[in-house]
Amino acid sequence: MKRLFFILLLLPCICDAQQYNYYSGAVADSSTRIFYQKMDGRLVWLTTEGRRELELLAGYFQQATHLGLDAKDYEPALVQAVTDNNWKMPAAADTFTMDMRITAAALQFFNDIAYGRQIKPPVRYDGLPLLPDKRTIIATELADYLMKDQFFSFLQAIEPADTGYLAVKKSIAGICTTLMDTALTEVPVTSLKADSSNTPLLLRLHQMGITDTLPGILHTSLQDRIMKAQQLFNVIDDGVLRSRFLQALNVPLSSRLQELKKSLN
Repeated sequence: MKRLFFILLLLPCICDAQQYNYYSGAVADSSTRIFYQKMDGRLVWLTTEGRRELELLAGYFQQATHLGLDAKDYEPALVQAVTDNNWKMPAAADTFTMDMRITAAALQFFNDIAYGRQIKPPVRYDGLPLLPDKRTIIATELADYLMKDQFFSFLQAIEPADTGYLAVKKSIAGICTTLMDTALTEVPVTSLKADSSNTPLLLRLHQMGITDTLPGILHTSLQDRIMKAQQLFNVIDDGVLRSRFLQALNVPLSSRLQELKKSLN
């Protein structure tokens, strides 16, 4: 059965590269085929040896919200059920199907992190060469990290390293944590005072994850924190409070979270 699966993966595409190959009901696109070719056509996640990688993958998926993504886009029920040993796969073909589904979800997840979540297919222009399929790049890199037993560092390796991305990511994590607080109260910032007496300002910066401490115990310059928030909102970042900045600061956290997520994708 494994030999048959491998042969099917190696078969050249009879039709266009965008078409699919079917194996026992499983859908294998070009990136999935490349992944399994790199992995010698063997099961990856649903073996005793692959248990650790599967648990690492489940952990990565749990970070989806903090990465500006929606966890339900990546087969969360399937991955969690298999991780918890609650998924029965009586036939070998079913096992391959599940393994491929998990791989497809992993490739989509890591592609969305590295290149952003693409809702619509890119526009193609006649006469211009096609851009390389980024999912195949991710497939190759993922296989390489798995074979080198370095999957634990894969997420960090493919994440954008620019400061803007990291600032948005930190703010998303801060807001997510804040919204989980059942005692959350959003107090509007009305004062233009940029000092420690402006308690609503300090509280808001903390709620957004821009300061790591509660009002009254700031360990870094308040002006630096204000400037970071101003950069996040794309307003003049000089540490001076203005009405436009206060308007942005007072946007409900739930709405701000959605805006930040969109900015990463």
